Amino acid sequence: MKVVWQKQAIPTAWRRAGSILIPKEKDSVEISQFRQISLLNVEGKIFFSVVARRLTAYLEKNHFIDTMVQKTGIPGFSGCLEHVSMIWNQIQTAKKDGRDLHVVFLDLANAFGSVPHNLRWTAFNYFSVPELTVPWEAAVEEAFERKSLKYTELAVDAEQRGWKAKVCPVEVGCRGFVGKSTIRLLKELGVQGQTLRRTINALSGAAEASRWLWMKRGDSNWAPNIT
Repeated sequence: MKVVWQKQAIPTAWRRAGSILIPKEKDSVEISQFRQISLLNVEGKIFFSVVARRLTAYLEKNHFIDTMVQKTGIPGFSGCLEHVSMIWNQIQTAKKDGRDLHVVFLDLANAFGSVPHNLRWTAFNYFSVPELTVPWEAAVEEAFERKSLKYTELAVDAEQRGWKAKVCPVEVGCRGFVGKSTIRLLKELGVQGQTLRRTINALSGAAEASRWLWMKRGDSNWAPNIT
């Protein structure tokens, strides 16, 4: 688990699940008539549980969560029990007073799976979630392909004019993740051993520092102190 945290790469086995389908009703045929129970890798479950607890503690400590409203998923708050008790109390009050009461229950199909991944990254950025709790960069591989295609035509044109050209896109994500393309380019330039590791660490640190400064750009405490 320590290696996974340091390398910031989730093993494939942790991202796979074995599913068992339990029928919701008699003579179930369609997939929607079954409830899916997924069996996950035990090590992965422990790892993600630790990350989830750290994320929850961070959000609570910095008052990003109002536990008067958000109760689900927060340890120590029986959100479902409290909600059921409130509904039951309203039903009993309406019955006693002889008045109408309309209760609507919403059951969202695939509620978690329907949330776009980009929205989750936006939420992490909004709450300034520390980098190590969001270990993997978004769209690094896509950026590599996009830049490769963009400059391929230019490289071909240069070669036709007698030049030697090679397209080498470089990616260093804003959270400090150094793309494989960057490491490959450094090796082609002859950077190896300790020098390579120091260069990668420097690139990673510079990217994280730049992002941190950008996120703090609106902080009033950073205003010039003119005396």
